[in-house]
Amino acid sequence: LRVPKRATRAEVEAVFKNAGLEVAELEMMICRFTFYNDCFCVVKLANEQQAERAVQLLNGNMSLGAPIITRPLDPGFVWGTRRTVEGVVGRHVFYDDDGITTAINPILEGRRIQLRVKTPGWGETTVSNRIRESREVIKRHFSKFGLESIGAIAPNYGDMKLHPRFLTFMDFTTKEGAEEAQRTMHDTEIEGRKVWLMDCDITPWKAYQIGRVDARRLADLQEKGLAPTEIDEEK
Repeated sequence: LRVPKRATRAEVEAVFKNAGLEVAELEMMICRFTFYNDCFCVVKLANEQQAERAVQLLNGNMSLGAPIITRPLDPGFVWGTRRTVEGVVGRHVFYDDDGITTAINPILEGRRIQLRVKTPGWGETTVSNRIRESREVIKRHFSKFGLESIGAIAPNYGDMKLHPRFLTFMDFTTKEGAEEAQRTMHDTEIEGRKVWLMDCDITPWKAYQIGRVDARRLADLQEKGLAPTEIDEEK
């Protein structure tokens, strides 16, 4: 299925249940930095007849606020395949208890850092080139600190702001590695661009999405003062 990025596992399961379909297995992934899903969901139903009905009944369904796109599963699909990106763990984790723990722990343990870079950042011309070059620069300069995962790259264009602007989040394998990266690299130049390494603050919209994914985890973050108590669904 193709589903809206804000859809939760429970909401997807409810769509099938309301259509009279029995979900035997469901696999979704979420971004460990935004807690949005990757818009792709795989569902195994009770039998082949239900699978055929699901394709017919749910294609174009608007229950999740945008059309769901359904199609039969590719026979070559392998359940439980983890995603990595050139030696760095990918930013998507399985939407289950272990995956949510993987996404939350860097916040709880002080291992997540916000990287800002002076515009226009690294790379030339196209968006894809800038994203690719930014990832390579990050890996070249931060792997020595125990870089675990890199978030989505958000290149900035046009306005040449005086101060570095948000580029991405980085998770490190240890708190010590994250702190050493901040001490060593904050307010320096990397390959011709000034960078800042800032603490990771949870915004109201991100807190809202965390709560949709796992209300108990959000409450824990709020209790520890790591997430705002006032949340907002608008980004």
